[in-house]
Amino acid sequence: MLLETKYRDFNLKIHYKKIKRLYLRIDDWAEVKISAPKGLKLEYIQKFIDKNYDFIREEVEKAQAEMEKRFFHELSTGDKIKIFDTEYSLLRINQAPKDGCKINQELKIIELSVQKKLAKDIFIKFLTEKLTEKIIPALEFWQKRTNLYCKEWKIKNMKSRWGSCKPSTKTLCFNLQLVHQEEKYLEYIILHELIHLIEPSHNANFKRHLSHYMPNWQILRKELNTAELLHYN
Repeated sequence: MLLETKYRDFNLKIHYKKIKRLYLRIDDWAEVKISAPKGLKLEYIQKFIDKNYDFIREEVEKAQAEMEKRFFHELSTGDKIKIFDTEYSLLRINQAPKDGCKINQELKIIELSVQKKLAKDIFIKFLTEKLTEKIIPALEFWQKRTNLYCKEWKIKNMKSRWGSCKPSTKTLCFNLQLVHQEEKYLEYIILHELIHLIEPSHNANFKRHLSHYMPNWQILRKELNTAELLHYN
């Protein structure tokens, strides 16, 4: 059983297991993950966090600092930028006649023209458009295949998740960083989040549905979770 909750200034992921002791760790995304014995009251876990608050806070801040180092990325001429299955070289044009971003397929170049707006804002808008072009047909395909339909979907530049689902509103959210991954990973995340509409947790039923539609999902998940995320400056 998985419980996601917030306590003090921590977002907690509590996994209840057949164990005798409480275990806590901070993962690479600065998330607090706790393994707890089945039946352990939330109050006990909160007291444990209170007792070790300073240590947990310090470890979270360390993980956040390391995460920022991995994410920080300048947009400079010569940068290699992957858009789905193709790698391009970035050509940044400062003091351009107008702001904009486009792909030169023949030369495999992304031309980033900067006039007034911040380069990262122009580039994120461009990436959002590219990801949207892929999400629309893929989402339509998997909705028809599974007979699971969302009411709304969004794109966000997230640091710790590839996607999310809010079953109560049937809203899906996809990480902008998927634009840098092969399309097969986007397909996996779309299917993953659609199944959350009927199964909020990652239990056996959820995995059964996922395996039915995409038998190799575990391989895709493992590969995707080792991918580097970039945030632009």
